[in-house]
Amino acid sequence: MFKSYLRTAIRNLLKQKMASAINIIGLTVTIGCVIVCYLFIDLQLNMDNFHEHRDSVYMVEYTISLSEKTETWGNSPLPLGIEVQNDIPSVSGMTRVGSAAGAMRYQEQVFNENIRFVDKDFFDMFSFPLKEGSRDVFDNRDRLVITESIARKYFGQKNPIGKPIIITFENKQSLSFVVGAVAENLPINSSFSFSILAAFDRQSELGMDMNDWATLTRATFLKIDNPAVVADVEKRLQTYLPRQNAADVNRPMQSFKLDSFRDIPTKAFDVRGSVLAKVLPGGAIFFAILTVLILSLACLNYVNIAIVSATRRQKEIGIRKVIGGSKTQLIWQFLGEHLVLCVIALVLGVFLAEAFLIPGINTLMDVDRAFQLSYLDNITLWAFFGFVLLITGLGAGAYPAFYISGFQPVTILRGAQTVQGKKRFTRVLLTIQFMVSFVLIIFGIISRQNVEHQRERDWGYDQSQTIIIPVSDAQDLAIFANIASQYSGVKNVAGTSHHVGRSKTAGIVEILEDRYDVAEFAVGANYPQTMKMRLQAGRYFQEDLQSDIDNAALVNETFLKTTGWSAADAVGQTMQLNGEDRTIVGVIADFHYNAFVFKIQPVVMRPSLPEEHRYLAIEAGSGNIIATADYLKKSWATKFPNLTYEGFFQDEVFDGYFRGMTASASMFTFLSAATLLVSCMGLFGLVAFTIARRMKEISIRKVLGAGTLQVISLINREFFMVLLFAIVLGGTIGFFTIDALFSKLFVYHSPLSFQPFLLTGLMVFFVAALTIVSQVYRAALVNPVKNLRDQ
Repeated sequence: MFKSYLRTAIRNLLKQKMASAINIIGLTVTIGCVIVCYLFIDLQLNMDNFHEHRDSVYMVEYTISLSEKTETWGNSPLPLGIEVQNDIPSVSGMTRVGSAAGAMRYQEQVFNENIRFVDKDFFDMFSFPLKEGSRDVFDNRDRLVITESIARKYFGQKNPIGKPIIITFENKQSLSFVVGAVAENLPINSSFSFSILAAFDRQSELGMDMNDWATLTRATFLKIDNPAVVADVEKRLQTYLPRQNAADVNRPMQSFKLDSFRDIPTKAFDVRGSVLAKVLPGGAIFFAILTVLILSLACLNYVNIAIVSATRRQKEIGIRKVIGGSKTQLIWQFLGEHLVLCVIALVLGVFLAEAFLIPGINTLMDVDRAFQLSYLDNITLWAFFGFVLLITGLGAGAYPAFYISGFQPVTILRGAQTVQGKKRFTRVLLTIQFMVSFVLIIFGIISRQNVEHQRERDWGYDQSQTIIIPVSDAQDLAIFANIASQYSGVKNVAGTSHHVGRSKTAGIVEILEDRYDVAEFAVGANYPQTMKMRLQAGRYFQEDLQSDIDNAALVNETFLKTTGWSAADAVGQTMQLNGEDRTIVGVIADFHYNAFVFKIQPVVMRPSLPEEHRYLAIEAGSGNIIATADYLKKSWATKFPNLTYEGFFQDEVFDGYFRGMTASASMFTFLSAATLLVSCMGLFGLVAFTIARRMKEISIRKVLGAGTLQVISLINREFFMVLLFAIVLGGTIGFFTIDALFSKLFVYHSPLSFQPFLLTGLMVFFVAALTIVSQVYRAALVNPVKNLRDQ
């Protein structure tokens, strides 16, 4: 029985070549797209799932109370982890995370790197796989762990184990290490990232007081094996608050809390200063909805084409029923045919994803953390394939199977059976297809427009003529600042500790009884002018005024909105910044110092000392920035031949963010193009079958005097009405959906206008109309005698 159904299915697929080709190509493209969506869903739902002890690891967070709100922070007091490990027996493991920038040297190779410092329990708590070396590597505090990409960068194909490394940190202190292990490049679903790991207590050699409760480290993780005692551990953490608050009276903590490691990435947008990557809230739901929408398009295609092509199989169905075939047998036959088609499309869809789509996505992302399909140890992937087959096989195939198998043999053999009653249903399905396609296309277009809008929007300063050079040594910075200032193409040079788009710190401002959380920038006295920040009131810092160096401050416009001051009233006001008196000497315009998904917060700038400077900001003359950059790079190579030049243009400071947004827009552009292709293929098949069914009517009309244009208008009218309705409905739904989504995702986004909707509507209409007219015009030119000869 099964073999008979299979042979019949294959024979019918080959017999109905056009319908089979349309369905297979449409399903192949669809399945390839939903596999890409699955990868993003899997990433969201299985973040950090490779860690064996994920459910037992908790991160210590703290809350602070401000005048208007309570904030949660992800860093923690430096000594807290050791104290907890010693005092609370139910804590079975502890590791802290610290960070520092330094120049890493191996022989003649020197690069600026970011180093993570961790305690020796790190690899007992987190299951990052090691390619070489032992997991107890930090039993020796001189050992260093590097990733495969760092190993290739410094050592090429050589074995890095045992190789000596020297790292020079910002305070000019150099530490010697030996490579003790090489970690595999991090999985893409790791929320914690690192490239170099060193022993946590080596920071004491950099002048850090390891017992200072006022010093915060990036994170403290605790391993608690029994979930029943987590609440008790959190309660006992509160006993450490007095020690921390006595050490830092300017930033008193309200409470400590424990957050499960498995839940942290989804909450990271609500936790400030978290060391872990942020997962977009609702991202998995968004891609799941997108998957269902795309699958629906292919299923609607199949249903439409199956219904309108049913007339070609009426005699087969009638004869089968007359000779004893049951309705159940016919249902299984039609479902079997569709299942064979779906299996073929699934195989081709996997090939399409593996060969083209996934490599394309990976080129837009970090090459060391790439998407890939794992077939051997991923039950979820096979379950997803089963879900796709279930939706496409039964979801699309069930209705046509039950509908076609229900034809009455007497009606069929009399020639009275028609599918005209389903005409309205097929038009509804076609409308839904093009409506979904329109929404996805407009989303992709507006996503690209939003990226360009953010690139072109006013950043609050002129970023176009500024070059930034990170320098780890203040003495080297002063030397190079002097070299840069001698070049004729340089207008201004400024050293700074923090830099817009790269670094800042959190500060607390107190004004009378009110406390405000601010973004604090410690900058050189002439940094605001060099960055061309716009003065709204008052004045900039004056380098020759010691009072400015000691206690002056600049604030932004958002700071004024928070305090309720006007710009004129703010100048001359006194406040406390982290416990130190500061006088506001000027107000500057709001500027973007974070990616555009974050709202501009109150900002306070204060002068920093030259020995604290880590960045050199250089303003080039108008139209002279390329020549200036070339001069600076060559001068650096001459003056510091053993140090890597890492200068960049300020307008590139958000390039990582823009690359991510562009990658997302590119993916949606592809998905929208794929959905339009699938919809047009379905339309092509529907028009073809409609024409085939009405060829005799067309021939009779031509014999009676109808012209070619009249025939074209006759066939086109109903399809054009469907397209217009789909575009209007899709545009309405798309406008409100995109507006709500962009308002949720981006604080600053491009305003919606009617032009993209109009252009997209015209494009969809033109492509669909071309699909229709190309066939109708050919049918209208056929000699009517040819079709009426058989009558």
